[in-house]
Amino acid sequence: MKMQKSYLFSLLALIVILGGLAACSSNDAAQKRDLEIANLARYVKENNLVALPTDTIGGVKYYFTEQQAGHGDSIRYKDNVMVYYSAHLVDGTIFSSTGVYDPLVIYEALNYSSQVPNGLIEILHRRMKTGSKARIVIPSSLAWSMNGHTISSYGLFLASVPAYSTVIYDIEVYRVYREGELVN
Repeated sequence: MKMQKSYLFSLLALIVILGGLAACSSNDAAQKRDLEIANLARYVKENNLVALPTDTIGGVKYYFTEQQAGHGDSIRYKDNVMVYYSAHLVDGTIFSSTGVYDPLVIYEALNYSSQVPNGLIEILHRRMKTGSKARIVIPSSLAWSMNGHTISSYGLFLASVPAYSTVIYDIEVYRVYREGELVN
């Protein structure tokens, strides 16, 4: 009986500790989210950005500034898309870039993966064509949310996107390969 009480006391203590940790974690997440919202609002104001009423995904606004109109058909499900891009945080920190000479091929552009933010995939589909150039501001809820993102190549750490970070892409759609077309 004594052992049973000891076990129950230990279990109760563990539940209280875990509950406290969850509450701290929840408060920390709320603070990070609030900071992101404030930084995004400041960035939008400083850069005179306006989201169109249609510039939402699941009710979340993104900001799209077209710098050059594209031509041809819209990007479709299972197309492969070759892009040049530079991606940075609101504070200007670049976390990924193709550079000038090495475009990235996003395979099956409308299949979601953890490497490309879901918001970017949706916006490519909705707004861009071959030759399009744009600046796209994507809130964390359409990017990597509370998880953040680590960028690595061949096992080497390259960069990190912190949790609750708005990401900004300067992107050019260089070429669209239709489903089944050989990527070269």
